Amino acid sequence: MMIRLLKHTRRPDISFSRNGKIRISASIVRALSIRPGDILNIAVEKGEYLLFATPAPDFGRHRAQCYPTKKGSLNFCANSTDLCTALLDNLGITSPKATFLSLQPLTEQQFNQLSPHQ
Repeated sequence: MMIRLLKHTRRPDISFSRNGKIRISASIVRALSIRPGDILNIAVEKGEYLLFATPAPDFGRHRAQCYPTKKGSLNFCANSTDLCTALLDNLGITSPKATFLSLQPLTEQQFNQLSPHQ
């Protein structure tokens, strides 16, 4: 009898930890065209959680600001205890970390057609 030791072989696209650490895979970075300094946020529309990135203003530091994990890498990190805690609590996740696989990205036009986001 043969068994599989790994149930899932696909690595997660993004993870959120209660300590505020957000890890973003290169596939998400490419799909959202994230650049160093961009700010992550999440919009909720009809039960769907939509991750998006906006360019940071030219001044100051901001929560959930993205940066590469190492020089030349397309894997990014961000830090925001508020964003991580709000997401995990809203989803009813009590563990210290949650990982997610992504679905198809929306175009900017599709995203803007949703209810006004804040």
